[in-house]
Amino acid sequence: MRRLSGRQTVWIGMLVGSAAGLTLAMKDQQSRQHLQNRVCKVWQFTTNMVNEVRSNPSHYSAQVKESVQQLTALMKNVSQDMKDISRKLTDAKEHTVDAAAIVKEAGSDIKQIGESVQNTTQDMREGFELTHNGKLRPKIEAVREPTPQMASVKEEH
Repeated sequence: MRRLSGRQTVWIGMLVGSAAGLTLAMKDQQSRQHLQNRVCKVWQFTTNMVNEVRSNPSHYSAQVKESVQQLTALMKNVSQDMKDISRKLTDAKEHTVDAAAIVKEAGSDIKQIGESVQNTTQDMREGFELTHNGKLRPKIEAVREPTPQMASVKEEH
């Protein structure tokens, strides 16, 4: 006797289980009648469809042809749209890289401007002093006494 594979065993189990379930379901008269009615309706629908296609095959072949043409046109449009989207994404990526470089450069420039403003502010603070009433005024260097060397230079003139 031949040994069954795991897949075959599963299928056989499904068939046996289906048969057992169908047998139990058909125990009831109402279930059998319902199943019989459904099978008859499906059979009639299929028969009518086959007869209709046989009686007018050109009509149905034209419908199928038109559907295929519509599907082909739709697929072409979708393909073109995907190409356009891909191109736009590539452009956006390139512009993003350029924008990032510009932002980085602008940040460097802003940093330099900030440092320049900070240095200028510091220089300005050193050139001013705060008065007793809270106002700023330029610092006035105190008059220095001439050094002996400077005094001798003045006397010679």
